Amino acid sequence: MERRSKTLFVFILLAMAVNNLMAQSVVPFVNDEKNTIGNAQYLQSFYKKMALVDDSNAQVHILHIGDSHLQADFLTEQTRKLFNSEAARGLLVPYKVAKTNSSYIYTSKTYSNWAGKRCTKLENPLPIGIGGITVQTTDDSARIIITTKDEKGFNCFKIFHQNDETAFDFDVYDNTGNSLLPQAYIQNKKYFETVFYSNELIYSVTVKNKKTNNSQWQSLIYGFYAGNGKKGVIYNSLGVNGAEYRHYNEAQYFAEQSQALTPDLIIISLGTNEAANSKFDELTFYNQIDKLVNDLQNYNPNATILLTTPADNYRKRRYPNTVIKRVSETIVTYCLEHNMPYWDLYKISGGYKSAKYWKKYRLFAKDFLHYSRQGYEVQGTLLYNALMNNRK
Repeated sequence: MERRSKTLFVFILLAMAVNNLMAQSVVPFVNDEKNTIGNAQYLQSFYKKMALVDDSNAQVHILHIGDSHLQADFLTEQTRKLFNSEAARGLLVPYKVAKTNSSYIYTSKTYSNWAGKRCTKLENPLPIGIGGITVQTTDDSARIIITTKDEKGFNCFKIFHQNDETAFDFDVYDNTGNSLLPQAYIQNKKYFETVFYSNELIYSVTVKNKKTNNSQWQSLIYGFYAGNGKKGVIYNSLGVNGAEYRHYNEAQYFAEQSQALTPDLIIISLGTNEAANSKFDELTFYNQIDKLVNDLQNYNPNATILLTTPADNYRKRRYPNTVIKRVSETIVTYCLEHNMPYWDLYKISGGYKSAKYWKKYRLFAKDFLHYSRQGYEVQGTLLYNALMNNRK
């Protein structure tokens, strides 16, 4: 009994320590002085838009792109909350319909058979759009139920989908069964956006396929969007398990559809999966960064692009990852050579072998590659603080 009591006491102390970390702006093993944006002068257009939010009903649009560190949404939801925006969430990805893990703030559900493709599955012929994940069905009565758990609600709901003679139409209902009013329009030849409106704020919708002629046989959906027209930061985020720069480069419509979110700031948080490759090559990685940045800039000429470096982790749960440093240095070098802002989480979180400190405070998941929810929330807080600390 005495041994169990000691174990429980230690666990309580660790839990209290984690809670204290979240209550602070810094953590003991993080160099808070380094928690800043490199090349911050190139964020001035973003900060000017933020100033408009303070003085008017303006909106600022952020698009945060990543891998599994973002798919669960713990990091990005923490940053999103700290912005304290009145605006609705923005981009919604049908992760659950594609049979993968989802954000805890919203969920997608279906009782029909949908095929799913992640951008990492290059051999799958389905095209990839704004969500990094595509779902498709041939069931003309298939439904997807989208439910959000935040308190802001939305009255504008968009479906990003393939639109040609083979595609089903859609009916959209709120949770009381009322139909939303459709307004369809094409913004670009490569993707289609159908918009539905509600007369009041809602928190859940059901999207139902509707066959209106014999040429229609499928639905192919790239993602959804929830808006409410209120002021503040719309923090669009997406992540795909296992994703690398090259996967988004191969995604057929991803960069092109990103313009539909009208981003003022694009944050790219990739590199962890590249660092798992013992044959990592700096030049190849540099060129992959360059392609994605150029593609996104081509479709979003007014957006600022901010790159982040991955934090330290373990290989095979026990070995220090020596490649992470090379990945991070390549990202920083790219930003310095292209006059771009960057957030060097690798150095901020402690650098090489700093993973042991995150492990000590139980901020890692069991695989010591991903982080616990608390670990991601610490990182989300650090990102927000870095952005705001550089604001003038």
